[in-house]
This record gives sequence, C-alpha cells and structure tokens, in this order.
Amino acid sequence: MFASTVSTRLLARAVITITLFTVFTAALAGPRDPFPFGCSMASQGAIADPEGATGREPWVSAALYRDTLRYGVSGAAVSYHGGGSVSQYAVGGFGVVGPIVGKILIAHLDALGIYYEQTAGLSLGGCRKYLSYSVDTRLYSLGLYGDSEAPRVSLSAGAAVCLRTRLVIVDAAVSGVTLMSAGAEEADAPLSVAIRLCTVRNRYGTQGAAAKITPSDRSPLRFVIAQEYRIGAMFAVSASIASNPTMIGFGITVDKPPVSGGAAVVNHPELGWSSGVSADWRPHN
Repeated sequence: MFASTVSTRLLARAVITITLFTVFTAALAGPRDPFPFGCSMASQGAIADPEGATGREPWVSAALYRDTLRYGVSGAAVSYHGGGSVSQYAVGGFGVVGPIVGKILIAHLDALGIYYEQTAGLSLGGCRKYLSYSVDTRLYSLGLYGDSEAPRVSLSAGAAVCLRTRLVIVDAAVSGVTLMSAGAEEADAPLSVAIRLCTVRNRYGTQGAAAKITPSDRSPLRFVIAQEYRIGAMFAVSASIASNPTMIGFGITVDKPPVSGGAAVVNHPELGWSSGVSADWRPHN
C-alpha cells in the first residue's frame, strides 16, 4: 500500500512537472514570452519609439532609448490567455549616467500556484549620433513551489543596435545566447534574431513591421505588423497582427507627463485572450 501511494505521488508529480514545463516554458514563460509587456504589448513589439514610452520600458533593450530624461520607473502586469491562472508581473526602470543608459528588470510569473519563473535583467548601452547600442543579460530561475530540488537556472546574453533617421527607425537584436545553465534545458532561453523597421511618428501615427527567427521553434520565422494612431498629444490607439501563430493585439496608451500608462489585449487562436496593464513615471526635464 505504501509503495503504491508513493508511486502514485511520484507519477502525479512527474505528470505535473512535464505538463507545466512543456506548456509554460514553450508558450508563455519568461524566456519565451509570446509578446512584450507594457506599451509594447498592443503592437506585439513591432513599434519602437526611442523618445517615447516604449523606449523607457525596462523590458526593452537600452539601445532603444534616446530621450533626454535622466531616470524613470515602470511596472506592468499580464494575465495570460484568460482566467488569470497564469499571470506575470514586472517592475524596473532606467537611469542615465553620462553617456551610458542602464535598465534593470525584475519579473515574476505564476502558473496555477504550482509553477513559477523569476527573471532579473540588466541592459547597458549608449549612443553616437544616429546609432545606439546595448548589451543585455537575463537571469532566469524556474521551478515548482515547495519543490525540495534546486530551481532550474539559466543566464543568457544578447545585444541590440538601433539606427534612427529623420523618417525611420531600424533595429536588430540577438538574444538567448546561453552563458550558464543548471538543471533542465527548459530553463534556457531560446536563441533568436530579430529585426524591426518602423516609421518615426508622423501625421498618420506610427507604422511598424518586425521579423524574428528562433531556430529551435517548430515554426522558426515570425512576422508582426502594427499601426499606432495618435489622438492628440495624450492618447494613442494601437493594433497589430502576427504570424506563427496568428495573434492580434489592440491597446491604448495615455501619456500625461510625468506619468503614462496603457492597457492592451492580445488574442491567441487556441488559448484565447491575454490582457495587460502598465504604468511609468519619469520627472519633467
């Protein structure tokens, strides 16, 4: 009887572990976020504004920041695919010291109160005339609540460059270069290469397109296109559509210095709607 009970518990534990690692690390979790947080959520990362809210976000590389503000803080929350059973929270900020821009990020993901992921990020960069650049690192820790085993840990690095002209912004990034990994391979962030082209804000708003290649994915190539419409100086409405899988996003951003905030929803064809909110604060110049 005792052996049977132990075997049943071990089997249940194995099933839960395999299911959570497969679902959440392959589709939802920090190393494989299906879309970015905050004001970037509605556009699914296809629009970048180095002098606006998306440039200030700590979950975006320092290469995408070109404002004159010296520091600021941000926070965001996402409820994935309806029901609130999987949620993620993030806080962070940026600071400028001389020619160096630094961003820090701390995030926590919870799935059903059983599985968790914690992420710490650091991005350091600078700029010269029209070109900006950064080096990014992410430390991931993931596992099961109450598990006596050590959590799976992964440290990855990446880099980004951004070129801004009078009319367009072009940036490219490499992420998921694993520097250290302890535990299951699921802890490793996937290696990926991304490139994005978007217009500088114009009379029609901002238009953007992005492509991302993740060789380890079943469908390694993903495209996103997005449009942001400005309604005066304070409001913006965004919409986007992505492939592999086909996902649509909508959102609104309100910017009234010294604060800004946004709300967005993104739909997955099988898993349903995800919703997110964000806010940031920065001092007046």
